Amino acid sequence: MRKRLYNINELAAILGFTVSAIHGHLARKNYDAVPPPFRLGRRLAWSVEAIDQWLEDKIEEANAQR
Repeated sequence: MRKRLYNINELAAILGFTVSAIHGHLARKNYDAVPPPFRLGRRLAWSVEAIDQWLEDKIEEANAQR
């Protein structure tokens, strides 16, 4: 079974951020704004499942604050 992965450009499109903004959040370790990546060689990657879960958690968090 192959894992599906997002690269930084795909993540930027999903989150509505620029690639530079994602790099900035990662440099500050601001994992509230951007989920933590893992490395594939020199590239950053995110599993589709991890992003789906991170987004669900953010939605639940926002709903709980209402």
